[in-house]
Amino acid sequence: MKVLTEVELEATPYEVGVHVTHCCGKHGCKYGDSDCSVKSGEYAQKYACPSCKGADYLAAEQKTLQSELAWTEQLATRGIIVPRDSDGYDY
Repeated sequence: MKVLTEVELEATPYEVGVHVTHCCGKHGCKYGDSDCSVKSGEYAQKYACPSCKGADYLAAEQKTLQSELAWTEQLATRGIIVPRDSDGYDY
């Protein structure tokens, strides 16, 4: 089973990369493809799927995101960074 680095992943064809980043060796192909490179064991999946993660992992991930948001808001309040909307305009 080949484990791709970030650089290798960016250089792989879309047909391989999409499976590496979205499919699970244990739970199968997100897209139902019979030739999924992750399900077949040719490539290792890059991320745990929601079924693999479980409720504890998802709760910890949410806590991390909340921390990162709080830190970003502090930097914005201090003028260290300028918040932008989704179109790239300053608030």
